[in-house]
Amino acid sequence: MNFDRIFIITYGRSGSTLLQGVLNSIPGACIRGENGNALALLVESYAAAELAKNDFGHWAQTPENPWFGADQINLSAYGRGLVAAFERNVLRPPAGASVIGFKEIRYAVMEHVAFRRTIDFARSFFVNPAFIVNTRNLDNTVASATRTGMGMASEQFTDADAMLREFASEGAPDVFHVHYDDYARNASALRGLFDFLGAPFNEASIRDVLNKKHSTFAEPA
Repeated sequence: MNFDRIFIITYGRSGSTLLQGVLNSIPGACIRGENGNALALLVESYAAAELAKNDFGHWAQTPENPWFGADQINLSAYGRGLVAAFERNVLRPPAGASVIGFKEIRYAVMEHVAFRRTIDFARSFFVNPAFIVNTRNLDNTVASATRTGMGMASEQFTDADAMLREFASEGAPDVFHVHYDDYARNASALRGLFDFLGAPFNEASIRDVLNKKHSTFAEPA
């Protein structure tokens, strides 16, 4: 495959659990579900260490300084260590998995700066990552969220959708955009995604996944 790590980037009620199932049909793939945006919290920890070193490390070499030792922070090792711990203890892929990743819907409640910081961190410290942006018709998304009591305002979905579409539109070679309404009942609509990933496209296998109920709700999740 063209990538070693896969991030499904989306918001709630977008059909991302179905997409998660589709990607898990790829031989050797292990794409986990949500983890409460645990990665974003690790990214904030890295950002704090980065600020400490870059802003205060140059004058923190003596024990009398309140930032003593900030110059010794090893940012690259810290970033790699955070990712290794996340993959080992949160994703916990099975032995032999050739590509791993996860989906997360909580980008919808992230500030734009925090979102970009998470993407930059992932590009820096995960091995050869791909970012799959998943969207859905917003009217249907909001209606589904209302029926299932998700508790998000329609404006949050609108803002999140705009942020993710902007990210996808930048044309980065590691980003691919899919739309639930295109592929939910049409396996062939996912051929471009599989070509992007360098994964074998088995339309019958994908169709089987699409025909199965996904998520703990009756609606897409």
